Amino acid sequence: EVVAETQAENGSAEEAVLVEAPREEAKVEASIPGGNGSVTSSGGSTDSSSDGSLTKVSGAVSPALVKQLRDETGAGMMDCKKALVETGGDIVKAQAYLRKKGLASADKKASRATAEGRIGSYIHDSRIGVLIEVNCETDFVSR
Repeated sequence: EVVAETQAENGSAEEAVLVEAPREEAKVEASIPGGNGSVTSSGGSTDSSSDGSLTKVSGAVSPALVKQLRDETGAGMMDCKKALVETGGDIVKAQAYLRKKGLASADKKASRATAEGRIGSYIHDSRIGVLIEVNCETDFVSR
């Protein structure tokens, strides 16, 4: 357990008890009533909120790592951050995690039927022709 002392706006000191969790994350067991408090966990990261309540302190993942993973994979920011937290900041493992997660979501979508859609044609200079078929799940999208 870590006891963190905070200073509220009115100058009174308040205590909050933090319990250490794996991967240097801390779970909050108490909250500060009112005031704009700040709590420092044993890992050195600070968690402040404007309403004075405590929230979960996240793992140490640098924004540069998140940006690098986003640039390499094209995944969303929160997905990249979650992958880095899950893999302990290892970029290669995070890429594998995102790939596995993407395949799982693609499998869910692959089983759906695409019964609606449109067919289009184009002929260029009476020499080259193209047929294209676009399928979708609902008739609303196909319009």
